[in-house]
Amino acid sequence: MSRIIEINHEDTVLRTFMLFIQTARAVDKYSDSRFFQALHLYTAKYIALKALSLSGGTLTHSDLATWTGTEQNNITALVERMKKEGLVTTARSEDDKRFVKVSLTEKGSDLVGQANTVGRAIMNELMSGIGKRDAAQLERLLRVLRKNTEKLQQA
Repeated sequence: MSRIIEINHEDTVLRTFMLFIQTARAVDKYSDSRFFQALHLYTAKYIALKALSLSGGTLTHSDLATWTGTEQNNITALVERMKKEGLVTTARSEDDKRFVKVSLTEKGSDLVGQANTVGRAIMNELMSGIGKRDAAQLERLLRVLRKNTEKLQQA
């Protein structure tokens, strides 16, 4: 894993923002390596499968893009790869033929079950030393950051 370089700058907001970006990338890279070692799976695919599992098994491409925080065209490519692997199926919506619904297969559901164990281990490793109070504060701050990001993207 690559080393994170400390940002020594008098601007606390700049230091914090740079640390956030570095940490997000490091977490993603570590998570990918752990999922891949255990199940030949990447984090983005796990998040998409987990989203399907939590939603009752079916979502649209747009909903999956929202869940994973990626663009629509990236989701289309991800769904196609998951279809080839037998993890999901797709079908036009009965209500609105413009939408394609992505559904979790039994194989995909089984993989999510296996991946949940790996995901929990990753979470426990990365969150060690962070108590419930600190986790709640971090969650609040991340929600503010996400809300600001969403607001700016809509502008």
